Amino acid sequence: MTFMVRAGVRFNIQQFINLLKLQFESRLINVNAGSSATTTPIENKKSDQCICNLINIDTENNQQESKPFINILLRNLLKNMKRSKNNFQFDPIVMKFSSVFRGLAGRNAYEFIRINMLGFLPSDTTLKNYDENINFQLKECEFRFGQMKDYLDSIKSQYVFSSEDATGVISCVSYDCNTDCFTGFTAPLNNNGLPVINHFKTNSYNELEQWFEDFDKSTLVNVHLIEPILTDVTLLAHSRPYIISAYGIDNKHSASDVIRRWIYIYNQCKEQNINVVGFSTDCDSRYFKAMRICLGFFSRTPHVDLLTGNDNLLTIDIPSNWRFFFMRPHQLFLCMQDGTHLVTKIRNRLLSETASLNINNDNIDINHLLQIIENHPKLDHNLVHSDILPHDKQNYSSCLKITSDDVLTLLNQMNNKATYTYLYLLKLIILAYVKSDTEILSRLYFGWIVVFAYRMWWSSIRINKKLSQIEKDKCFITRAAWLSSEINVHTLTFIIILASKGNLPAYTLNTHLFSSQPAESTFRTARSLSGSLSSITNFSVSQFISKISSISIINQIKSTEQFNNDDYSIKFPTHHKNRRDESNSSTNIQNVSTVTIQDIEQIIIKAYNKAELLMNSLQVTKILKKFNINDINKLSSFVFQELNKKSTVDYSVITSTSSSYDGYDSLDDDENDNSVDESDDIDLVECMEDLGSEHECENEEHNIITSKQTFHGMRIYEKINAAKMNNYFKININNKPHYMHKQTAARLLTCNKNHLSSDRRFRVKQANKQH
Repeated sequence: MTFMVRAGVRFNIQQFINLLKLQFESRLINVNAGSSATTTPIENKKSDQCICNLINIDTENNQQESKPFINILLRNLLKNMKRSKNNFQFDPIVMKFSSVFRGLAGRNAYEFIRINMLGFLPSDTTLKNYDENINFQLKECEFRFGQMKDYLDSIKSQYVFSSEDATGVISCVSYDCNTDCFTGFTAPLNNNGLPVINHFKTNSYNELEQWFEDFDKSTLVNVHLIEPILTDVTLLAHSRPYIISAYGIDNKHSASDVIRRWIYIYNQCKEQNINVVGFSTDCDSRYFKAMRICLGFFSRTPHVDLLTGNDNLLTIDIPSNWRFFFMRPHQLFLCMQDGTHLVTKIRNRLLSETASLNINNDNIDINHLLQIIENHPKLDHNLVHSDILPHDKQNYSSCLKITSDDVLTLLNQMNNKATYTYLYLLKLIILAYVKSDTEILSRLYFGWIVVFAYRMWWSSIRINKKLSQIEKDKCFITRAAWLSSEINVHTLTFIIILASKGNLPAYTLNTHLFSSQPAESTFRTARSLSGSLSSITNFSVSQFISKISSISIINQIKSTEQFNNDDYSIKFPTHHKNRRDESNSSTNIQNVSTVTIQDIEQIIIKAYNKAELLMNSLQVTKILKKFNINDINKLSSFVFQELNKKSTVDYSVITSTSSSYDGYDSLDDDENDNSVDESDDIDLVECMEDLGSEHECENEEHNIITSKQTFHGMRIYEKINAAKMNNYFKININNKPHYMHKQTAARLLTCNKNHLSSDRRFRVKQANKQH
């Protein structure tokens, strides 16, 4: 339907619209003119207001909840613009931000921002005082149980899993003015297996010189961390491992030292009402032996009883028909080998030149993977030679690539069954102990498939009488790797049963966190804290201890601020992988309260059937059937009996009253030597009386003969402040009394400038050697 409007009516309507437009524009001009006339006086009256009148710097904002962090930062800056440079003040939230920014960006970047934006960030001295007040300073060999308790209370955690690991450091000695001690020597261990704190303290140059000759320098730094086991699911993305101790070692400790150290940590946590569920480390032989002794896993010590008299044992009811379960039902604490190290250890067995891996004479060969690269396009497998033959034996990412579904499919198509099975089991270990998004009952299933497959493989080799013991060992993975996979799946089963009974929090089911990877992450973070202009990525023991303070402060602020949901809290960037993991963390907390022993048993039986199917393709089950060990109970009984025959017995005395230890006998002797006989004291007194000298024998001042008369750039003085006397040695130079700073003395006595192979400068020199 159409309408026609008469021309006169249309003209009148258009004229009316034009009049309305003119009226609106005239009013708009009047409003703008009025506002422009009053803008200047208002602005003069409100000179203390921020841009857009959003921030009033003269009034304290008591409702910070509605203000973002940028408002607090700008208000603080505007206030400081009215103050003199020596009277700058900073909001506590700004101090937190500054502390984290300096730790992450480095001193150069921090100072660049600070000196170009005066009043924006506090000075370096102010920030150091703030960090010291937080009291996260760590002394070498000190265990911070009290501060750990405060941190766990803040995140409402009473259960922890402890981990420890070591990394290489630059071997050098330095002086700490705060403790008046020298750092870099390997401290002796006490009866608890702990290094003696503040052991290297002296005011004698001669004694320091003797230490350089008698004591080993630390080549490694050992770190202890606590992984909180949370009870509040809302805090899952905000917990951070806590560093309780760090100290230099020379890698000469024993498994007994490790056990005594773990028992000490367990007891100290118990006094703080903190329950240690277990310990985790890498696959080092001493840690592995300590785990087996503590768990009673085919290893025992007649002189050690960890169970009697303890009311807080972890206990499960094991059905009598569970012959496949080798771990005792009562444990003081549990143990797990680091999954990442276990994966690389099994992969490295494939690279060994001495091993000749095979399953029922079907070879497991690295050349099968090289053939894939040669005969298939990269789109089919995404492999390169460095993935198959890595220079870094701890390269975990290459393990992921050689166990990918594409690679396994190609191996299966090439009929390389043994190599396929080997890498498939390696993939299951990754899913069971490393991947964070694996459902807990799937972890149990994958872990038991690996264990049963290894038991079948080992049994088929064991009953082969045509092979010598050396040949049998070459055909199989290392004994440590095999038993580590056994320990891990038993601990996993133990934890699931305890959690299903309500004896452990549901968060304990995140077993991928029970590893030494938090320590590895700490080492990487410490190396990344080197300035962007520095060529050094490594550190000495002293430098690492100082970096620990920054790492602890960052972790503490990160935990509290991410837990704080207020608008003014500090936000932290999250790597996309971590973001994905944290988004899945809530779904990983499964409710296993309905899971029964029967359900777990059915999963384990299903895993045995899957392992049997794998080994049947290699004709292993036929061999086992001939010897009547072709079902789950008979196989497990055979393996248990054979392992029990070779179980180790350690007669070391672990108790704190022990004096039969290697390192402690010498320590006790030293203490006896230091308690000087009375006859020695008398001789010394007589000598002093006869000679009339206050410097004699071991108190004699060191004399240095040199052609130099001045010592520019060296802290050697004829006179010093009496308040700093403890920081200096009193020596003679050319028979004249001088004072030498203890750090200068340490540098003077150091003969070599050590470095590690990972130093940036040496890697740059080798850049032309790339292939």
